[in-house]
Amino acid sequence: MSAGDKGHRSPRYQMALTVNYRTSPKGASPTMEGTGRTRNLSDTGGCLELAEPLASGTPLALTIQGEDDRVALEAEVVWVGHPRRDRKSV
Repeated sequence: MSAGDKGHRSPRYQMALTVNYRTSPKGASPTMEGTGRTRNLSDTGGCLELAEPLASGTPLALTIQGEDDRVALEAEVVWVGHPRRDRKSV
């Protein structure tokens, strides 16, 4: 994948950054916390690879760790599944 992937309104940029998340999914008493990686990011969203599966609609508090700084933001899971692979990949 590269910037400007087809099918997205905003270009997606390949970025593998550490992401920490915290959520209280509906029907779950304890707060879930975990760590994952970003796969790609854009102005309107991003693809995250997490160890725990989360349901669509789950609210998230994210902290994305860059080389020199971190960004905290609120988000919501809008799609769950395996990302498309580049047709050139094997």
